[in-house]
Amino acid sequence: ELAARAAMKHRPDQIMSDHTTHALLGQILARNAQLDALYTDEDGSLREDVDEMTGDRAIDAFYARLGRVREAHAALEPVPVAADAEEQMLAAVLEAEPQVTFTGEEGEGRFLDLHGCHDAYVNLRGIKPVVAAAGKAGKAAKTPAAVKYYTYITEHALRPERTALSVARGAAYARYAQQLLETLVDFVHRTQPLTDVHALLADAEAEL
Repeated sequence: ELAARAAMKHRPDQIMSDHTTHALLGQILARNAQLDALYTDEDGSLREDVDEMTGDRAIDAFYARLGRVREAHAALEPVPVAADAEEQMLAAVLEAEPQVTFTGEEGEGRFLDLHGCHDAYVNLRGIKPVVAAAGKAGKAAKTPAAVKYYTYITEHALRPERTALSVARGAAYARYAQQLLETLVDFVHRTQPLTDVHALLADAEAEL
């Protein structure tokens, strides 16, 4: 319900709705971490309180602690109840509206822009250029051109087996492959923030 209400404040599209939900989940996880640290008693303060409230002077310790609690509550602002805390969390998320940017080629997240990876690929040593068609009879063939973007997308980007082993085994290709992976992961993070990318990568590695 909170996520649905928050999404109404942003652009009415799925990407912004997912980013708002992701921000709310982050707030919830942060609060859970704080409570977990409190309940696990990492600093031993809870154990000290329990020890103080046991033994022959338990009643005296109880009333002494009660007096300190009343003084603390009188000096501090009222602690919000659960419903108010949820409203405050929602307000904080809405105030810090998710900032998601896309390139012109990505079209607000509808398309994947691999121009940077394409540039890195065509500059790899050993990549064979696409030879343009020869001219009319009596004219020399056109100068070979680099692998075009469309050809790279359809035949090379996600089909590494199409690249010669002499190229794929080099350090430069490893750097290019890392750049391609980071580009894809970043795009998924921006367009599908609720997707567990790390789990997908782990599953993919397990299948190798």
